[in-house]
Amino acid sequence: HVKPSLRAFDELGRIPALVAERWCVDRARIYLAGHSDGGTTAAALAFLGKSQPPPRGVAISAAGIRAQDLRDYACPPPLSVMVVHSRADALFPPPDYGEHAARWWAACNGCEAVAGARDDDGCAEYRGCAPGARTRYCEADNAHHQWPSVNRTIMRFFGTTEPGSRNSGAVLQKPGAASPVVDFSLLTRGAFFFFSSIIALQNLAMYPLLFQLPVCFDRVRGLGARPMGQALLALTLAMMVSSVAGGRLAERIGARTQTLVGS
Repeated sequence: HVKPSLRAFDELGRIPALVAERWCVDRARIYLAGHSDGGTTAAALAFLGKSQPPPRGVAISAAGIRAQDLRDYACPPPLSVMVVHSRADALFPPPDYGEHAARWWAACNGCEAVAGARDDDGCAEYRGCAPGARTRYCEADNAHHQWPSVNRTIMRFFGTTEPGSRNSGAVLQKPGAASPVVDFSLLTRGAFFFFSSIIALQNLAMYPLLFQLPVCFDRVRGLGARPMGQALLALTLAMMVSSVAGGRLAERIGARTQTLVGS
């Protein structure tokens, strides 16, 4: 266990860059989350500017830092913050911890002074925040040493703070989904647009071919409509099964490895 300290914050703040150097990471979509000392660390990396690249959003749970402690520091640039704290936390009792700390973040983000009504997740949203920044305060009822049951809530929060999320209007997102279904901002990235265009051209060539195959086999092999329909149905089912299996395989071995093997 690493105790929170300026030296620890310097070291921990370098982790996102080290991860991005080794793996394919979008540096504009770095998120920090932590509980107890981890929550304090996530908050400190954000308001001290120690994280490189800087986070787009942070989820701070059961942090041992109060609004009066935060007032000693300058506000960071606006970012999305979700503060989670248990009303039963005996080590860092609210409202000094948790709720009042969320108010400091709301003020830094230029939000309204009072949060809105609580939703079904026990979270209250501050309105009128700076563009691209959200501030939420969520109450739980767990003991301090227990991670609250807010995993889905945090993922939904991070998903709606991404570039092109439904908060900025450039996304198609299924209600309740943690991340966008279609993020149109990806089309502004050269590499994504280039390879997506190649796939689109391949599809333009493939689907007309499916209509030509029955005609070709009927004329060359003398096959009727029934055998060709059965063949095309088998092909469609194989494509459906391989798509699902390919997605599961990518989760296990990674998309890069799967692409190299498939090529």
